Amino acid sequence: HLRGNAENLVSIVVYSDFQCPACATEHETMTQLWPRIEDKAHLIVRHYPVTTTHAHSWTAALYAEAASRQGRFWDMHDYLFAYQPIWSGLSNVEAEFESYALELNLDVEQLRSDVEADDVIEKVRNDQRGGTSAGVRSTPAVFVNGRLLARPSRARITEIVEEEFAEAAAAG
Repeated sequence: HLRGNAENLVSIVVYSDFQCPACATEHETMTQLWPRIEDKAHLIVRHYPVTTTHAHSWTAALYAEAASRQGRFWDMHDYLFAYQPIWSGLSNVEAEFESYALELNLDVEQLRSDVEADDVIEKVRNDQRGGTSAGVRSTPAVFVNGRLLARPSRARITEIVEEEFAEAAAAG
């Protein structure tokens, strides 16, 4: 899922898990940072549910993908992170996720069907496989032009985006 102009010189790829507290912090960081870098970079978000420690992460990823079929991936993405403290502790998250869908004016029947669609499930699996192949071992994993950032703070992301943009502009 892409945010920003794909033609921008810097590519930021984030592998995240909706139930991961560090991913929620990274999401907040990127949201605050985005207005300062959106003219230089584009953001790609990929799923990397760590189901061994986050029981609902897979389901959350499926709901986000299902929402994307109705053009609302980013809205569901933002809701899942915003309300993570609420749904993370539930034993059953489907009703909670469907309440978010209602707030977003999504077709809930369609969403239920899409959550079980083979291509939605395959999209999450492919993101996860791609992350593993790229060297993701934990979340969040932030890559800037293919470079994995060890500590993706606001200052570090900004610094690397500026460096990569300057290099690409000079070369281009």
